[in-house]
Amino acid sequence: MSELIPVLTIFSFGTIVGLMVFVIGRNLRTPVAWTLVALCLVFGIWSLGAYNAMTQVRQGNRILWYQFSALGWCFYPLAFLNFVLEISGLATPKRRWLLTSVTGVLGAFFSVLVVVDSRLYIGRFVRTAWGWAMTKPADSPVLIACVSYMAVTGVLLLVMLAHWGLHTAYRQERKQAAMLFSAGVFVLGCSTVTDILLPVLDIPMLPMTPCFALAWFLAIFYSTYRYHILDLSPAVTVGEVMSRVRDLMMMLDRNGEVLQMNASARHALGYGISDALRFPVERIIPGVRLPAGDSAIECDAVMLSAGGERIPVQLAVNPRFNQDGDLIGYIITAYDMRARLAFELQNVERQLAEERHQDQSQLYRMVLERSRLGFLHM
Repeated sequence: MSELIPVLTIFSFGTIVGLMVFVIGRNLRTPVAWTLVALCLVFGIWSLGAYNAMTQVRQGNRILWYQFSALGWCFYPLAFLNFVLEISGLATPKRRWLLTSVTGVLGAFFSVLVVVDSRLYIGRFVRTAWGWAMTKPADSPVLIACVSYMAVTGVLLLVMLAHWGLHTAYRQERKQAAMLFSAGVFVLGCSTVTDILLPVLDIPMLPMTPCFALAWFLAIFYSTYRYHILDLSPAVTVGEVMSRVRDLMMMLDRNGEVLQMNASARHALGYGISDALRFPVERIIPGVRLPAGDSAIECDAVMLSAGGERIPVQLAVNPRFNQDGDLIGYIITAYDMRARLAFELQNVERQLAEERHQDQSQLYRMVLERSRLGFLHM
């Protein structure tokens, strides 16, 4: 019984490693799989370090393993953030870069401080029936900053999961978000009490977060089977199709805001990859109508480029539905008419030139004939 918590910790490590091997063997073609592997890696480091920190006899070894575990718990917010952003698709590329950069820099900063001076994080070790427990210095500003960093990122990520679940049009994504959100609330709440609050109050506690995190990874493991989170999502499939089409294409959400443009549309309109994201479609195609039913709309329209140029197009607006028949957005395909209109204008100008030439020839013949008649009459 006295080895229960260390056994649970090493069991968590084995489960996480097993999930990582499962992901690598199943599907590494999607970015979601790579972020999940990174998440497994940092929690695996955390679990292994925590197990040895509570079982080593020498205090020096316990401190070394605690410092090793810091590579996991300092970088888990970054791995968790990448995973949530990838499965939810909430942030634009610029915002994603900003969020991951700030989170990664803070994680690296706190992990370096653990190596430089572990006393900033560790108060004292106490031998218990469960293993070596520890307290944490309540007067350490570094510890307070680190705790704040992890608490804020944890709450932010739970809010992102909740937002994704409430706004997604896919029923299976709503269920997946609910499961991951519930597991995340459980892990964050229990870890806050056992790994932060009680040790700061000078109550020796063993590092319990790896044990609680087992619930989180079991939820992920179940989702890989039940909800196929490693498979290509419809958004990814549509994106691949759009990248191969030469016509101008845009994907809209059900509110008519731009989610994605293909390269042809970005080049013609002068937008970067993320410049027009979440733009109302009326800002790019004034007066456009979105179909209310399941039928497409085809019409002539004008698209406005980023520089204000008016581009004549032939437009087709098709609704998109999920597997439950709910409207989730629209696909707009536009054929750039500038080259065709320029060609038709050249043809018209050529015809007019030919008609003018014929008119001039007829006039010349008429003048010549009248001149000859006048000469003969004389």
